[in-house]
Amino acid sequence: FEPEIEGAHLLRKIWSDTVSKWAQSCLDGSPDFIGISVLYAGMVVPSLALAYEIKSRNPTLPICFGGPFASPSNYQVINRLLQSQLIDGILQGDGEVAIQQIVQAIKHKTALNQVPGMWTQHGNGAIMNIPPQLIDPNTLPFADFRDFDLRKYQNLWHGCVFPISGSRGCVNK
Repeated sequence: FEPEIEGAHLLRKIWSDTVSKWAQSCLDGSPDFIGISVLYAGMVVPSLALAYEIKSRNPTLPICFGGPFASPSNYQVINRLLQSQLIDGILQGDGEVAIQQIVQAIKHKTALNQVPGMWTQHGNGAIMNIPPQLIDPNTLPFADFRDFDLRKYQNLWHGCVFPISGSRGCVNK
């Protein structure tokens, strides 16, 4: 296991300007909720560093993680992240429907543990009260990048870097 908590503190110390800029970008517009997609284990430490920085500026702002790392096989990591008390929930499964349920729970001040697929802190452990919702990926719209400024995605080595969708739905299903 990576030392998530210690690694996040070290990243904030060494790359303080970068982490600060990430947090400011997230906080621009005064959001009511922050969702961070963690695609693989190597993104846990930077995501946690970002969560620390955001919580240092706005301690009551709800933060949830999601993404392929949030599977029962990573229970120990999920548990440690939730015990840090920086993360309010970690979503397992597709986020397209769940994001609406998370926003409604926050808006109506109901518990995030009622969102299907949401891991939350329970005593000294993590628990998921309701299994993830299965959705038909064919009901989801394809990504639309027409409003993206493609110049922002150009880099020195690879020309234009741009995401492509090679599958639909949660990669862990």
